[in-house]
Amino acid sequence: MTRLPAIPLITADPYFSVWMPADTLTQAETAHWCRSELPIHGFANIDREGFRFLGLGEEPELKTVDINVTPCKTTAIYENEKLRLAVSFMMPFLPDNLDRASTPICLIEAEAVSLDGKDHTVSVEFLFSDKFCYRGEEKPEIAAYPMPYTDFNMMSIGRIEQKILCHSGDGVTIDWGYLYAGAQESEICYENDALRIKLNEKKLNSYAPVSFRLLAGYDDIASILYYGWPCKAWYARNGKTLAEAMRETWRNFDAILAKCTALDERICAEAKEIGGDEYVYIVSAAYRHVFAAHKLAADREGNMIFISKENNSNGCAGTVDVSYPSTPMFLKFCPQLVNAMCRPVLKFARMDVWSKYDFAPHDVGRYPIVNGQVYGSDRTMDLRKRVGHQPPYYLMPAEPERYVFRSQMPVEESGNMLIMMYAAAFFSGDESLIKEYQDLTGKWVKYLLEYGADPGEQLCTDDFAGHLNHNVNLSAKAIVGIACYGKMLEMIGKDGSQYVQKAHSMAQSWLERADAEEGSYLTFEKQGWSMKYNTAWDKVFGLGLFGDEFYRRETRSYLKRINAYGLPLDNRAKYTKSDWELWCAAIAPDRDVKEAIIHAVAEYLRNTPDRVAFSDWYDTETGVHEQFIARSVQGGLFMPFLCE
Repeated sequence: MTRLPAIPLITADPYFSVWMPADTLTQAETAHWCRSELPIHGFANIDREGFRFLGLGEEPELKTVDINVTPCKTTAIYENEKLRLAVSFMMPFLPDNLDRASTPICLIEAEAVSLDGKDHTVSVEFLFSDKFCYRGEEKPEIAAYPMPYTDFNMMSIGRIEQKILCHSGDGVTIDWGYLYAGAQESEICYENDALRIKLNEKKLNSYAPVSFRLLAGYDDIASILYYGWPCKAWYARNGKTLAEAMRETWRNFDAILAKCTALDERICAEAKEIGGDEYVYIVSAAYRHVFAAHKLAADREGNMIFISKENNSNGCAGTVDVSYPSTPMFLKFCPQLVNAMCRPVLKFARMDVWSKYDFAPHDVGRYPIVNGQVYGSDRTMDLRKRVGHQPPYYLMPAEPERYVFRSQMPVEESGNMLIMMYAAAFFSGDESLIKEYQDLTGKWVKYLLEYGADPGEQLCTDDFAGHLNHNVNLSAKAIVGIACYGKMLEMIGKDGSQYVQKAHSMAQSWLERADAEEGSYLTFEKQGWSMKYNTAWDKVFGLGLFGDEFYRRETRSYLKRINAYGLPLDNRAKYTKSDWELWCAAIAPDRDVKEAIIHAVAEYLRNTPDRVAFSDWYDTETGVHEQFIARSVQGGLFMPFLCE
C-alpha cells in the first residue's frame, strides 16, 4: 500500500486541488492543499445495503486493502465478503496534449468484481460539497444549473453573485466559478449543500466486472488577470466551454485512460532504472502535484503562459526561483512549458517600473493576479495573511523607486533566467525568446560577470535561511548562467565563446577558493558546507565547468551528513529542500550516494507525521515540514532524468 502524507485525488490547478490527509480515503474529510475542507463523499450500494468508501460519515465503511498512486492516477481498492471495489481518480496531464492537460476535469472510475461467486446489484454515488464554490465560513446563495444532454447528464453549481478574479492570496480557496459533475445513466441534483450524482444500479455477475464512470470539473471562467487582461485557461483560449470539454472528455474516456496508463508506465520504468522502486515512489507522488501548482493559460495575443503559485510560501505568481527548480520535469516531458514560465517575467522586465534594474525580477504578482513583482515592494504588508489585489505595478513609472534592493535576489534570479531560457531552447529547439529578449539577457549576464564570482550579502532562493555573504553555491549558479548565455548566442548564430571561456576561468577559480578538506565550503570565507545543487546544469548540458573529480569528492562528502530523512541544506540548520536533494543525487557519480539520498527522501514521505501535500522544506531529523506545501518546485525531483 502506498503511504503518502496526503493522497492526491483531484489535482487540476492551485484552486481545484483536493487531497486526502490520511492513509486511506475513509479516515478524514477531503481537503484543499491549504487544508480547508472540501468534502467529497463516496458511497456504494451493494445489494441495497449502503457502504462508505470516501470521506467521513455514519455509514459502515468498506475495508481498504490497497492504495496505489502513480503519476497520473490514484486508486483505492476495497473489499468485503461479497466484492472488490476499485475507485480511481485520474488527472490526464499528458505533455503531448496541452489542451487536455490544461482542462480542469478529473476522470473518476469505480469497478466492482464479485468475490463470492454470486451475482449482486451495485450502484455508486458521489456528493461534492458546495464549499468548492466559495471561500470562508459564510455561505453565499448558490444556484444549480441542470444540463441533461441526451448523451451525457450534467449539472453545475456556483454562486449566484459571481466576482471573478476577486482576490489574491496564499492559503485560500477560490471564491468564484462553477463546480461540474456528469455521467451517463445517472441522477444529479443539488441538495443538502452538495452536488449529488448517483450512477444507476447495475447487475454484477460472478464472471464479469461492472464499472461506473463520472467526471468532475471546475470552470473558473477566467484563470489569470494578466497585466490587466483576464486570461482564459489554455484549453478555452478559442472559446471552448467547460460544458463542451466535459462532453468531449466523456466521449474520449477510454482513449485518455489508455494514454495516461502508457505515460505512467513510461515514467515509472525510467525512474526505476535511474533510482529503483524508491525513486518511482517519489516521482509518482510529485507528478500531478507539480502540474497542479500551475495554471496554463493564453495571454491576450494567444501566447502560452504557465503561472506557478507559491503555495503556503507567500502566494507569489510566476516566481523565478520557484520556476527554476521546477523545470527538470517540464524539460523532460514538455520543454515549451519552460518558455511559457519565462514569458511573463520577460514581459515585466521590459516595463518602466523595472527598467532601472540591471538584474532579473523575482516574480510577476500574487496568484492569480499578475500585476508585476510584489516581493520586496515598497508596500508594507503581510502577503501570507492579507487577501486582496496588489497594486498595478505594471502601470507605474520608473520613479519613484518601488522596490527595496536588500529584498531582491539579483544574482539568483539573473542566473535562473539565463539558465532557464537556454534550457528551454536546448530541449525544445525553440530559440524565439532568446532572439526577442537579447537586450535583457545581455544586461543580466553583465551583472553576473560583475558580481557573480563572489556575491555580496544577498538573498538566494533559500531566502528562509536569510542573507549570506560570499555564497559559494550562488556563485556556481552565476558561472553556469554565464556559460548558458554564451551557448544561447551560439544558438542564434553569434559568437558566444568569450562568455563560455570566462565561465571556465571563473569555475577554475571557484574550485580553488571553495575547496575544503571534505567537499566544498558554504562561503568563500572558508566556513561551513552546503549542497552544491546549482552545478547540476553543468552535467545536464555537458559544459565541463567543474570536472568529474569535484563531483565525486563533493557528493561523497554528503554521505556522512545525511540524516534519517534527508541531507540538510547546509551546516546552519537540520532542515532541507527535497528538490535540491535530488539535484545532488543527480550529480553523484557513485550509485551508493545517489541511492542514499533517494532513500532518505522516500523515508520522509513514508514517515512524516504531517498530513500535508508533499512539502519540499522539512526537518531531516523529525520529518516535520517547515512551512511549504504542494509547491511546484517538486518538479526538481526529476533532475536525475536529465542527468542520466
